[in-house]
Amino acid sequence: MSEGSAPEAVDQIVSGTILTMDGARRVIADGAVAIRGGTSVAVGPAAEIAGRFTAPLRRGGSDAIVLPGFLDCHTHATQALLRGLIAGELPMIYRLYLPADMALSPEEAHVAAKLCAVQLARSGVTTVCAFETNVSDAQEEAVLSAMRDVGVRCHFLRSRGDQEMHHAALYAQIGDRSWRRQRVGEAAKDLARTADLIARHADDEMVFVGVCPSGLTGFSDDYFREAHALAVEVVGGMPRATARRSSSACRYSAAGRSSSSPSSASSTSGWWWCTACWPRPTRWRCSAPRGQTSRTPPSRSQTSSPACPTCR
Repeated sequence: MSEGSAPEAVDQIVSGTILTMDGARRVIADGAVAIRGGTSVAVGPAAEIAGRFTAPLRRGGSDAIVLPGFLDCHTHATQALLRGLIAGELPMIYRLYLPADMALSPEEAHVAAKLCAVQLARSGVTTVCAFETNVSDAQEEAVLSAMRDVGVRCHFLRSRGDQEMHHAALYAQIGDRSWRRQRVGEAAKDLARTADLIARHADDEMVFVGVCPSGLTGFSDDYFREAHALAVEVVGGMPRATARRSSSACRYSAAGRSSSSPSSASSTSGWWWCTACWPRPTRWRCSAPRGQTSRTPPSRSQTSSPACPTCR
């Protein structure tokens, strides 16, 4: 604000000890945050913010601690109504959680998700990663609606299994055998739903959609391969669309993360990951033989490992 000009109008000013969480990890003992339209437009000493901005709503005070919202990295919003009701009932996921999930009406799913979102917001969580597996389209829409109603940003990871299974260890430990049977064609159909949701919410600041095949029992090899391809082709390999599979082919897929270091450079549909940069491997597109610097996109059939642009 130039000297003599009127203070800029914002929606609210929140004051207190500000934990900025910026690159310098600044802590402003007597600070304030100016907010407009849900966005923090300025952070600084309280006197400075008071001189630059005016707001109809002021919150906080000398005893307040102000910090960015927390992130909940894993929740199942439609299961919020079941928490605490089935402790000790094992194996609870296949016997109780999943059947209860699928039995919810869209209205009940909305109530469960809204309860989850309110509990998150009251705990200081402003962004959640919601895993919703094997629920209906209407239930998915109910979850997205509830998160938006409360104002919680949602990384929405969804999938619907494409095979039937019987896991003997879950039901009878003696005299039984496990089995699985793929429902051919359902992987492509379900991933088309995911791709549609990704496209619908591409410019949405509140919802980020991804794919989440959540287990080897309910998802076929075809589903994992096609989910990985979707993550790379549609979302550009961003972490929000993650193909979870323990095989080396998918280990460095969308998220580029693993619990163990690879033994050589890995290719995932044209994306290359360098082993020497572990545990934060460099990711790049390159068709050059090892030792050269060209970074043009490789062909689908390319199998040789190019040189890493960071550590070659």
